[in-house]
Amino acid sequence: MKKCLFLPVLLWLACFSARAQGISLRQDGIYNNNMLYAKMEKTAANASYSIKTPKGTEVLNARHDDWTHSYIITFAESGQQVAMKDEKDFEQKLARGIVESNMLPGGQYNPRSEAWFISKYAYGSVPAVDKQDLPPVATGKQDYAIVERNHRMPYVGGDSYIKQDGKVIATYKVAEEKNNNKTVRKFTFYLPANTKVAEANLEQTKNAPCIVKTMKDNKEYSIGLKNDSNMLTAREIAIFLSDKGYL
Repeated sequence: MKKCLFLPVLLWLACFSARAQGISLRQDGIYNNNMLYAKMEKTAANASYSIKTPKGTEVLNARHDDWTHSYIITFAESGQQVAMKDEKDFEQKLARGIVESNMLPGGQYNPRSEAWFISKYAYGSVPAVDKQDLPPVATGKQDYAIVERNHRMPYVGGDSYIKQDGKVIATYKVAEEKNNNKTVRKFTFYLPANTKVAEANLEQTKNAPCIVKTMKDNKEYSIGLKNDSNMLTAREIAIFLSDKGYL
């Protein structure tokens, strides 16, 4: 009877060991046993990484955070964010975690891999915010007061809010507009007290800059962003606004 109980465990360990062997990094991505397991794209100076399926669908990205000297990992499907230490062997650990967690069996994303990856390689996991955690919409004139929190914590984006250190630091709305026959995504950001912070316009064209206008001092900034999902784009704009002291 004991042999029967141990057999499934031994089989699982054998499969796990087989996955973990032969992991290597090459110019076009992560290889396991000399076969392309995942594509890896990175920017200059290794500031950010994008991990994709062999067919090119992004499953997670890693952005370097200068405040915490770590990489903020964002899972594309769930939006879950965690941190990984910025170490000399970060790329190797990232690759090993992706393969060992069985993230892309047969080239398809495995959502169950997230929990294993986080428990083994990451820290600072922040749960998604519940609707009741969102601040109430205020009425009347409000003072401009940003939310007090630990600015070294990861930023977490939702479909209508930005959260840091477990606190909602801003809410936002997204609308599509037409400008000279070009589609523009307009992001409007508010403090939790409903004070309008900024508007950001991003044309849906390649390499188009994001134009950010702030309400507090009537300044205009041009920043470079990927044409990503609304949630990830809003998060990147919020990080910019926070770094400038608007959030």
